[in-house]
Amino acid sequence: MITERYLVNFYSLADKKFDQATASSLWMAAALEEYENSGLFINAVVETTDLLCNPNDGCGPDSKGIRFIATRNPALNESREEYYNVIRRVILSVKDKLNNPPVGISILSTNYFYFDSI
Repeated sequence: MITERYLVNFYSLADKKFDQATASSLWMAAALEEYENSGLFINAVVETTDLLCNPNDGCGPDSKGIRFIATRNPALNESREEYYNVIRRVILSVKDKLNNPPVGISILSTNYFYFDSI
């Protein structure tokens, strides 16, 4: 099924430092709050990446990218617009609680298959 994959990168650099555990905990709390309000939970895979960027932008050897990857399962969430609105609120909540770090978001069209069992 064709759907959307969201790559959400929170950038830990300069005076906006945080780690994966903190960002993941905040994502989970925001996703649970949105689930209570909308009935839609935003699942995500999270990973930490090294960040290479201009030192004039506050980057250093300890700068990191914390990436959340979320894919809308069209069998569970038919509405692209509803999913977007919910994930947007999750992202904004996490961003606010992390003291407003830089965030980059990519939305990709993807062919998605989900196997619960064989």
